[in-house]
Amino acid sequence: MKTETSTDGGHQRSAMDVLGEAERNGDVAIVAAVLRARERDEPIAVVSDDRRVRTVADGFDATVTGTIGVVVRAVDEGRAPDEAKSLVRRLDSNGLHLTGELRETADRLIDEAAEED
Repeated sequence: MKTETSTDGGHQRSAMDVLGEAERNGDVAIVAAVLRARERDEPIAVVSDDRRVRTVADGFDATVTGTIGVVVRAVDEGRAPDEAKSLVRRLDSNGLHLTGELRETADRLIDEAAEED
């Protein structure tokens, strides 16, 4: 009989195998959580800007979004578009490192979310 701990260890090992990782890290933890949710037939959402993690999580039927998706959702929920665009600029200047195309896409998505209100 598997305990929760041994099952979680199994998910960790499976996630390490899927990702090709030799050690446990944040990416492994995310994918292990997705595998655990899938085994339980529970929905799970992942927020990540890492393409590999997003691709793997999506492949296991997780709902996947990134930082920009969270900001756009905040506008959907009533955050002012100007505040959201300012946040995107601050994120970009503090490590998110957006391409010009992605900044333009973020602004467009924010504007579209604001128009839906």
